[in-house]
Amino acid sequence: MPYLVKNYKTYFADKRIWRTSDDRVGFTGTVKSEGVQANEEGKKIVPIGSFISKDGEVCKLTESEFDKPPIGITDYSVDVTYGDEPVDLVVAGYPYGEALNWEGKTGTQDTDDTKYTKEAKTALEAVLPHIVMQDPEEAV
Repeated sequence: MPYLVKNYKTYFADKRIWRTSDDRVGFTGTVKSEGVQANEEGKKIVPIGSFISKDGEVCKLTESEFDKPPIGITDYSVDVTYGDEPVDLVVAGYPYGEALNWEGKTGTQDTDDTKYTKEAKTALEAVLPHIVMQDPEEAV
């Protein structure tokens, strides 16, 4: 007689970070696995909307400047558990500012949106001038 095995697996879908699906420009880059924290399942996930430097490292915003200048924003989540992985990096587009990973968070299902400030928007525009966002006060 067959029996059922309860084997639950959690799946996730990337959040929506782009205002339009057509008006964005990107190129291929590499995301390094070194320095990415593993989640509770042991997976190293770099979430959609992360800022990536030219060396492939995740950039973090400290106060009103990045620790290293980003060259693009990840267009989808990337699993770097088993090593460095290729990724699409967007260099021009219209993101929802509150959906980007401003603090260099790792994880894909963050329920609390990190609010961005006018200083963070200015810091991003200085390094990626073709990323266009609303002012935080006007964001809906």
